[in-house]
Amino acid sequence: MREDRPLPKRLKPDESWATWIYVDEVPSGFVDRVTALSRARLSTGRILKATDNMNIPPVGTVPGGPISIVDSTTTVGPTQ
Repeated sequence: MREDRPLPKRLKPDESWATWIYVDEVPSGFVDRVTALSRARLSTGRILKATDNMNIPPVGTVPGGPISIVDSTTTVGPTQ
């Protein structure tokens, strides 16, 4: 789970949640295969294989609230 993308609530069974991984976090040699290699484990223990979602717009809002960049020294988020 990404520190900068926590779940906003407890998910219902089979309810989906989307997140991402930055390309520079993927080891070289795996970028072209990241979807084929990705898995998610549900609280039931069931393991799902990732699939490409080609219907994501290149820009726009992300459901689930504001996104903050989190590291060991600074948290940056939207201004209020």
